[in-house]
Amino acid sequence: MIKLYKFELVIVVYLIIQSTYGQLEREIYWGEFFLMLIILFGMRLKYTYMSNHQNYLGFMIYFSYILPMIAMIAGSFHDDFDWLYSLRHATYFLYGAFFIFAFVHAYRIIYILGKLVPVVFVLSFINGSWHLMGMAWVGIASNPVLRKYTIVVIFITILNMLFLGETISDSLYERLMTITVVATITATLLKRWATLYDKKSIIIIRSFILTGFVLMVGFFLFLSIFVRELHLENATSFGDISDNVSVIDDNNTTWRAAYWGYLLGRLPENPAGIGIGRPILPLSVKNVFLYDQGRGLRYEHFFTAAHNGLVTLTVLTGPFFLIPFIFFLWHIPRLVYKSVSAYSVDKNSGILLLVLFLNALHAFIGIGVHVYLESPLHASIVWVALGLWFRMAVDYGNAGFIMVKNSKETRKIPLTWGDEV
Repeated sequence: MIKLYKFELVIVVYLIIQSTYGQLEREIYWGEFFLMLIILFGMRLKYTYMSNHQNYLGFMIYFSYILPMIAMIAGSFHDDFDWLYSLRHATYFLYGAFFIFAFVHAYRIIYILGKLVPVVFVLSFINGSWHLMGMAWVGIASNPVLRKYTIVVIFITILNMLFLGETISDSLYERLMTITVVATITATLLKRWATLYDKKSIIIIRSFILTGFVLMVGFFLFLSIFVRELHLENATSFGDISDNVSVIDDNNTTWRAAYWGYLLGRLPENPAGIGIGRPILPLSVKNVFLYDQGRGLRYEHFFTAAHNGLVTLTVLTGPFFLIPFIFFLWHIPRLVYKSVSAYSVDKNSGILLLVLFLNALHAFIGIGVHVYLESPLHASIVWVALGLWFRMAVDYGNAGFIMVKNSKETRKIPLTWGDEV
């Protein structure tokens, strides 16, 4: 069967290698090569469209292909616009094609990971990266022989990662990810979910997500005012920033918070976003925000990343991203509830959806505190993780159902690749 999915196999192998040797992208730029292949391949793709796919695919088509054109047009009206740099900025959006590809080919990709799970698992044990761990979890959960060991493997790989030295105290990302995975699995195992749909629970999840979003916006507004009032853009060292933000005993976190605030402070002057092809930092800024000046000041002004994809996208495109994103958030709670309740409905198929959700959470958290969207070292891997979860979560309970008989009852559960019928 795997021989029929040659193109999907090539993409999966690329993702595995890139997850193992992240710096390889800096040497051969093969992420952009596969991106072009996926875009061209997608143009000739025959896809069975389902109405419940439209919200997610529609948003991603807008995000990946239409939004960068809007941003490029907006940026081109300014004197500091640079055509070549605009093409690089456009990849922040174009890599979303990997989401579309993963969404459309989700079952094939999951099937391939199930077949390659021995390789992925060994690499994840040696390397200890979250990218590889996520793929190993998906492979094990999709393999009908190994899936019963999935939760045990998840905890073993996390402990192995800590043993390799990536301790949760070393970074905000590791801390958030470890806590989130453990809390999600615990909630899934302890609570008995009755159905795949519960209106009250979905409303609670939606309220939680939207409240979190509002609080985040308020926090960022505070940061932008705070940074401007203290004139942190004139700082010449991490120490200068830390002296003004003594409540944070971590230079890296302090730098990110100050940088987020400074970038968001540009929006009042650019309410539609600054556009792409323009320096993310004004060319007049020559300070600590430019943390790797060995690549040249001009390069740094265009590419010093915020380590927060939502901040970057909001600053570049303003309401053109933010408003559709809010509508997008409105539809997520139903999928979140389904992802944590599926395991109670059926353990065999539910464990796969749960693992895909955990892998997507890794992507969401990384987008918030890392350069997962801006960097080609991570973008393809993250978008595929999100595409796989969204497709399985949307379909679960709605499509691909067969009658499966077990020892106690006969009921409908989703058919996943590799299951015995």
